[in-house]
Amino acid sequence: MSKNFCTGTVIFKRRLRYLKENKPGTYQRLMISGLWNHLVATDKRANELEDMLMEQMSSAEGITEEMKRRDAMEWVARRNGLKNRVREIVYNECIYV
Repeated sequence: MSKNFCTGTVIFKRRLRYLKENKPGTYQRLMISGLWNHLVATDKRANELEDMLMEQMSSAEGITEEMKRRDAMEWVARRNGLKNRVREIVYNECIYV
């Protein structure tokens, strides 16, 4: 498992803010029925999706350990670009729903 950019605090804060601002009914229901469990489940789902996407997309785009040994700066640049794209996907699939 890779070191996830979506730490629990980030996921919790983004999801909580989104629910408060965009889905007040859902937020109120969760406050009554167990907001913490919802946030923990969201964090777990986000981290699993991130790991899967990073692995699949890295492979598809040729961002490999061989590239890292051959040209570290290129690897870092491409990996950072990939992380940003994956972050947007994860946020849209797990937080802003």
